[in-house]
Amino acid sequence: MPISRANAREILALHVETGEPAAALRANLNLRIELRIPEEFIPDMNQRMSIYKRASTARDRETLERLQDETRDRYGPLPERLLQFFEYGRLQVLANDVGLSGIERERGKLAFRLGPGARLSPANLARLATSIDEAAVAAEGDTVVLRVPLPVGSEATEVLTAIREVLLRLDRYSKMT
Repeated sequence: MPISRANAREILALHVETGEPAAALRANLNLRIELRIPEEFIPDMNQRMSIYKRASTARDRETLERLQDETRDRYGPLPERLLQFFEYGRLQVLANDVGLSGIERERGKLAFRLGPGARLSPANLARLATSIDEAAVAAEGDTVVLRVPLPVGSEATEVLTAIREVLLRLDRYSKMT
């Protein structure tokens, strides 16, 4: 249920700030975009599965960058879908660092769900929400959700770019005092 920005601070009081991201939990990204490694680019299923596994267990950006570089060195210039696959991995790492429990694409919006380990204070989340046109903050049970609009007809690249922009802002606002 969306709330007014004036009431955001009251609802955000439900969010418990620990200052530490939940290390064992990984943000769940449900973006409704295709992230498969193209079979025509890497025909061998075992090699594709190895890349999927290494990407899914990466805990930092550097590990993903090394995997992307290794893939490019071995197979040549990466197609757009594979670049999107690696960008998804980087976004998941950033979402984990900020302490999100998930990001979902839903009915023309992106929903950023703050987990119990979110580094973002309620006051800073309220400031961030007021700086994004048509953003809304809502409490859903014990979770606080920031919803931002997504342009109609957004393709995978636009969705990933929009998520990156919000995540970078969340990261910046999480470091404010």
